Amino acid sequence: MKNIRHRWLIYACFWGMIALMPSSASAGQMMAVKNPQVNLRQTPTTTADNVIATILQDTEVEVLKRQGTWYNVRISDGRTGWISEWGLKPSTESSPERIEPVLAKPDERPNELPTQMPEKTRQLSEDAQFDEPQRQATSSILGGTGGSTENMMLIPANTAIIGSDPKELDRLQRHEHVSRDMVEDEKPRQTVALSAFYLDRYEVTNADYKKFVDAMRYQPPLNWQNGMYPPGTERHPVTFVSWSDAQAYAKWAGKRLPTAEEWEFAARGAQGLVYPWGNTFDTQRVNINQINKNVAPVGSFEDDLSPFQIYDMGGNAMEWTQSHYQGDPEFYVLKGGAWSSKRFEARGANKTPGQETYQLSHIGFRCAKNAAN
Repeated sequence: MKNIRHRWLIYACFWGMIALMPSSASAGQMMAVKNPQVNLRQTPTTTADNVIATILQDTEVEVLKRQGTWYNVRISDGRTGWISEWGLKPSTESSPERIEPVLAKPDERPNELPTQMPEKTRQLSEDAQFDEPQRQATSSILGGTGGSTENMMLIPANTAIIGSDPKELDRLQRHEHVSRDMVEDEKPRQTVALSAFYLDRYEVTNADYKKFVDAMRYQPPLNWQNGMYPPGTERHPVTFVSWSDAQAYAKWAGKRLPTAEEWEFAARGAQGLVYPWGNTFDTQRVNINQINKNVAPVGSFEDDLSPFQIYDMGGNAMEWTQSHYQGDPEFYVLKGGAWSSKRFEARGANKTPGQETYQLSHIGFRCAKNAAN
């Protein structure tokens, strides 16, 4: 198995993410909450049932120890818990007073799904979790749409071509000058039987996500201000969302995240195309390689269109899937290219490891739903 974190470091250099990484801290050091609010958790995992409290921006915490990408911290009332490194920043040394934590009431915790909802965040299909009456009741609890298939495309059951063979990777290495380590995870090329499913025709937009944030009082993305996305970006794909954020939205909408195999089939079609639009790269078709300097409104690159008439699978924003990356419980497969990606990442077979806590400017998502039998 490939060293996942080594590959992530290579991607970090590609995207210039090193400057965005949180500062590390040692035991006894004071840190402050960077985001508008973060959850203090019982364990270093992002589940809905382990929230101790929600702490607001600029609250100071004392670092006790670090485990992976999580800090074990103590707040001023003596309680201890875990906060992701992405939610913390170095404390302002000149601050004369220690800021007392402002804790949200239990029914105001933005990241916590209702306790009536069974926590099975890594299940492949929400439809598989409940029988029909239970699923309808859950949709009512979450306040979502009940899994509407509006603006979704039906992907018929089929045998999908997944991955790449060694000769394809050899050609890619020669022509694109790509490190073999970046694409070795695409092997083997194989066929996989898939059941019919629906997939969003467009990436989830800021306007879509705003409805969820308002309905669930959920923590907004890091680039929003006062609970609102930047002006003029309502049709842009929502970004700065973690895997758990995407999963929470999908559940609220009565949907789920696609598996990596479903996503790839929707992008490549039954013929196993290299790119969503065909087998030849065309810079003008896709928002990739800094051509647009940022995400663009969904569907605005009209030629970045898959055989199933789904937009932006070659570029714009990378997308979370339901699938773990090489069995690592902390990493998920990201599919598709992004505005900041290299052209080889526009290929349908490309896979990128994404740690579940990533909240970055080039990562968004779209939703899937099982088709009725």
